[in-house]
Amino acid sequence: MKEDTKDASNTFEIKIDRLTFGGSGLGFKDGLATFVPYSVTEDIVEATYQIKKKNYANANIKNIITPSPHRTSALCPVFGQCGGCQWQMASYPHQLQAKKDVVIETFERIAKIPKSQLPIQDCVGMENPWNYRNKVQYPLQRDRSGKLLLGYYERQSHNIIDLDSCPVQSKIFEEILPQIKAVLSESQWHIYDEVHHQGILRHLCFRASERTGELLVILVARAGIPAKLTEKLLALKLPHLVGIVENINPVKTNIIYGIKNHVLWGRDNYFETILNKRFKVSTLSFFQTNTLQAEKIVRHVLEHLPENLSLAVDAFSGVGLFSLFLADKAQKVIAIEEATSSYEDAIENQKINNQNNIVWIKNKVEIVLQNMKEKPDLIFLDPPREGLRPETQTALLRQKPKFLIYLSCDPATLARDIKILTEGGYQVTEIVPFDLFPQTYHIETLVYLQAS
Repeated sequence: MKEDTKDASNTFEIKIDRLTFGGSGLGFKDGLATFVPYSVTEDIVEATYQIKKKNYANANIKNIITPSPHRTSALCPVFGQCGGCQWQMASYPHQLQAKKDVVIETFERIAKIPKSQLPIQDCVGMENPWNYRNKVQYPLQRDRSGKLLLGYYERQSHNIIDLDSCPVQSKIFEEILPQIKAVLSESQWHIYDEVHHQGILRHLCFRASERTGELLVILVARAGIPAKLTEKLLALKLPHLVGIVENINPVKTNIIYGIKNHVLWGRDNYFETILNKRFKVSTLSFFQTNTLQAEKIVRHVLEHLPENLSLAVDAFSGVGLFSLFLADKAQKVIAIEEATSSYEDAIENQKINNQNNIVWIKNKVEIVLQNMKEKPDLIFLDPPREGLRPETQTALLRQKPKFLIYLSCDPATLARDIKILTEGGYQVTEIVPFDLFPQTYHIETLVYLQAS
């Protein structure tokens, strides 16, 4: 980790009180909330201010005076430069405790539910908190000398930290990354320049199954990829490869994928297995990035479903991960998804798993709920990071099923929505954080609610 080099007058000592959502440690210097990246709870550090405002400050570590008992050595050699992970310097048990504490603090602050009234469980972690990512997306650049850079962005920048391996990605990717990187490093492949909006190849992406091992290689390009590149990739004889896909993104944007896919070889999907069900996952479809932890969430939901469900709704259903399991417990399931790729995969997954009691609807959740004539017993919610739209909140409270289950990847938007739902007559009966992204600050939180 690089030390800050600012003058001594800007240097101060601070003790870190806790880790925060966003990744930084938080301490107080002269009463000012000060956020220090790569610090750990109970660290005493010498730090230098980067930003100092009326209500908060950001600072960088210059020297660790007294290391926290929760501090450990990072496994990755570029940790502290690469922005992909934020907490490798914290022991894994402490990461889990910090994530639980983040959920508690966020619910107290935003949902206005005091800690003493929060039915929260410990954060559910992994037996091995490494090699869990089943999906990676590497931006590509060439430096001034023409060398290919492939990796993740440096923290708070668009400078790429060049990687040959990454300890949080699937071992399948670890094996193939150096080989594909060697092919892409050849001078004839035109790498995209985001400043001048020139070149062709923008991102190298992998998706793979934890259970079947099937591998998709996705090349994101501004324009068509030369056929010779496909030939060179096939010549590598990559194990478990089922498809090479070209995704065309011609727009000057930070969004990775465009809307058009072309299969260069094989197919544009892989198959994953969760418990006793098989799922088709296409290039552009959403699926949980940590298969083993997703399986734990599914199992937890199944164990906590109420008996004798007549109608269940799976809002934001994706490829049908929860819909198909809900269908084992309810007489009928209505699954709602507005993204075309996920919706089409979901219909296929119903056929694959011989489920006949699911109705799939491609539309916005609030529109479907507003027009539903049947009253559901339970609604399962797994919205995107921004949480529920106001229209969705209103439609939920109008339907007001007896049971809600809410799965969220953002504690702040979750707490905001829970506040509205509790004000609308729901009671939180259980909160369970799950660690889907070890070594980072990200948290997945499962909340059970019941109408009072």
